[in-house]
Amino acid sequence: MNENDIVAVPPDPKGNEFDLVWTEFVPLGINLIMNDKSGRVKVVDFPRGSQARKVAIDKDLDPDSFKGATIVAVNGSRSEKKDRVDLLLALRDPSRPKTVKFALAKKQIEQESPSPKTPDASGPAEGGDIHVHTLQIVDDGPIGITFAKSIDDCALTILGFSEEGKGKDANFEGLVSIGDVLTHVNGTVVVGENGGSIENTYSCLETSGLLRPLSLGFVSPYLHFLSFESKDEHGDPVIGGPHEFLLEGKVYGGTSQIRLKGYKAVDGSVESRGIFLGDQLIFINGIPVGTGMKLKPDSDKLNLKQVQDMLSDDKSFPICLTFARSRSKSRKAEFDVESCDTKNMSVIATSKHQLGFQVGPGTNENHFIVRNFRPVRGSLQLKIEELLGSNAATGLSFHSINGEKIPSYANCDIVMNALKRAWAKSDHLELVLCNEAIKQNISKLK
Repeated sequence: MNENDIVAVPPDPKGNEFDLVWTEFVPLGINLIMNDKSGRVKVVDFPRGSQARKVAIDKDLDPDSFKGATIVAVNGSRSEKKDRVDLLLALRDPSRPKTVKFALAKKQIEQESPSPKTPDASGPAEGGDIHVHTLQIVDDGPIGITFAKSIDDCALTILGFSEEGKGKDANFEGLVSIGDVLTHVNGTVVVGENGGSIENTYSCLETSGLLRPLSLGFVSPYLHFLSFESKDEHGDPVIGGPHEFLLEGKVYGGTSQIRLKGYKAVDGSVESRGIFLGDQLIFINGIPVGTGMKLKPDSDKLNLKQVQDMLSDDKSFPICLTFARSRSKSRKAEFDVESCDTKNMSVIATSKHQLGFQVGPGTNENHFIVRNFRPVRGSLQLKIEELLGSNAATGLSFHSINGEKIPSYANCDIVMNALKRAWAKSDHLELVLCNEAIKQNISKLK
């Protein structure tokens, strides 16, 4: 098999229909269009904090892809225009489980289909300018730098600094850093088209390394190794994952690339653990709040203002939050935290920035309920920004995933599926991102 044998899979004419199953005795959580000119019942959206959103995510489907979808069946009974009233009654029926079949809108199908790679006249990536930092060594003795092969075996990079020699001082002064690429030895280019192979670099260092003065030239790295853990220190899944990444395909100089276009905000630590709008907060770190006071009447108590202050204070984290939800089949039943029909759920959050929810008073001022959800930056985005800086990775191409190089025929769907498989298969994900512009400019050094 060669690259020409790989073709796109023809679309399935029924591939736009999806079944979702509701099991919780809480509202479905679907905002509906009741006056569409087609006469059919359609979806506005699955709002944050709704059961509908969680049901879609649990099936590995994007909740936003259901915007504009048509409801075509409930519990196996297909609906036509004339059956609209019966369909609405079936949706309102509180019985569970409830299976609803959706036909996605045409525009959503088009958005989810693979997009062709487009030529990029501006260059492989932004930020391709390079500046050679020259390190002058005049004293005898070790230079104080240890080297290693670059990830792609095309150059030598700085692995570390020893206590002796000029290297450590240069690192302290910000002249060179771990990962920088060695480009020149005494003015001779040792990388790229004009520098030959990595063996020539070794030879040049062996020949000139003991000479003084010695001049070494370095540039910033074009390859970035990133490692992510899929679980936090408590063994719980981290917030986010590969679905944070927005990808785009580009062709530059005849070479195909899949780039990181940006990031998608994700559900916060509370929403992603299955908490819904209207759920009640009853404990914080074992301290009763709201209706939780009924369970521990003699314990210390926190009022709503104290709870809100605690949730916005960095010093409160990590924090354990316990929520309660009624499982009563009757929607008119009054919430009773002591009832056997009440379901309790705990969430451990490690950062206020990834909570993604707001708590406020219910119809009863002693009820502290979840009033709102908001998206947050995912763990992968935060890790990349911590290591490379904000937006520094945007425009970089994917070089490898868990050590496997990205093939030239790969499109965005292939890369995203590979990322998701790697994430699900093991506890960590290793990526190498490449700044193609810097790599290309290095190859042109003279």
